[in-house]
Amino acid sequence: MCSAADRLRLWKPLHTFTGSATAPFNSTEDQEHTKDLMSNAWQETTRATYTTGLLTFHVFCNQKGVDEAAQALASTDLIVAFISAMAGSLAGSTINNYINGIRTWHIIHRST
Repeated sequence: MCSAADRLRLWKPLHTFTGSATAPFNSTEDQEHTKDLMSNAWQETTRATYTTGLLTFHVFCNQKGVDEAAQALASTDLIVAFISAMAGSLAGSTINNYINGIRTWHIIHRST
């Protein structure tokens, strides 16, 4: 259990990118510091909105039987299916925020 604003940081994908020998931030401490900075780069209200989209995405994936490993790195087809499922029932700006939330989550956990 965590607050909506903390989900971007605390909800971790099954697989993440751990860096390479040539990456400038190799230590676990450096990686965690970078995640903390990135997680707090947005206002709390924005993070809460983004994580509502992330939660909605995970619920959609669970309902469709999408394996957890396929949720990050989410394929274009999966994202399009998610958008299609919301089209007509949510405002375009809401859908945009949800997609930005999923993207942000991928970036924070380097699963892109």
